Amino acid sequence: MKDNIPDSYKTLELPVQWGDMDAAQHVNNTVYLRWMESARIEMFQKMSCGGNAGHNIPHSPE
Repeated sequence: MKDNIPDSYKTLELPVQWGDMDAAQHVNNTVYLRWMESARIEMFQKMSCGGNAGHNIPHSPE
């Protein structure tokens, strides 16, 4: 599959917090889901055209 959108891939660095690890210093499985959610929120904020920090919630016109 070819990506026709230049510069479409971004990275988001999220630090591993002490509470994200177990006693053996392995990252807990649920942390990966939180990281994905953080990346998803960041993506939607970047896609937002209003510059309202991602708070542009679509609604039906009145």
